Amino acid sequence: TGGLLVPAQAIGPRTHGGLGALLGLHGDGHGVLVQVRGRAEAVRVAADDPRIAAVIAQIPDLDGLRTMREISRYADWGQLLRVNLEALKDVPGMARRQAPRLMPLAAKPGEVAAMASDDAEAGYLSIAGPSWRNEILARCVLAEWTNRAITRMDEVRSPILIQIADRDQVAPPPGARAAAWRAKGRVEVREYPCAHFDIYLGEWRERTIADQLHFLRRHLSTVRAASPSGVTAGGRPG
Repeated sequence: TGGLLVPAQAIGPRTHGGLGALLGLHGDGHGVLVQVRGRAEAVRVAADDPRIAAVIAQIPDLDGLRTMREISRYADWGQLLRVNLEALKDVPGMARRQAPRLMPLAAKPGEVAAMASDDAEAGYLSIAGPSWRNEILARCVLAEWTNRAITRMDEVRSPILIQIADRDQVAPPPGARAAAWRAKGRVEVREYPCAHFDIYLGEWRERTIADQLHFLRRHLSTVRAASPSGVTAGGRPG
């Protein structure tokens, strides 16, 4: 669930829904789409780079403190302590450049894992491919304490689409809503009556993709119009 930074030049006309045709280039060739699922890298990149043309934050985790509190809510403070103690065991090896300590990414409630909500294990299994391994670097849990992308929302000048699953136990909806209020630029918020992993499958997947394409058609058309060369990344918009 990392961030994805896609140069417009890399998107072709066969991209889902004709997406490539929607990504216009600036005259300097730097028109890009930034999309994030889960983590907050897209917001940080867009805050640092004014050339970013659009940001789509799908079920984003923009406030690590809220996320940690969510663990204590759906489990308890003991669960939060156990997960972080497991992560701390990875620190000495990290300092000595030893092989990292691994922990499960998803597990059943009560088990030690980065995510142990009611739907975490079943949710990951529903979207995982054949090569997926249920493990993560334990040290990654500690990085969540410093995940404060929410504090940089007011630095993003490009249009932002924030998509929220309102029954999300992994990326707390209140954090995404609070981030939207902090933004100073053009922000759109779409909420869906589903859980975190539902958004990757079936009806909710199709609906979120449709909303993304609608967002890009409206906002990136201005990028294409502003390009002196008139160069685009693909064929005609769908």
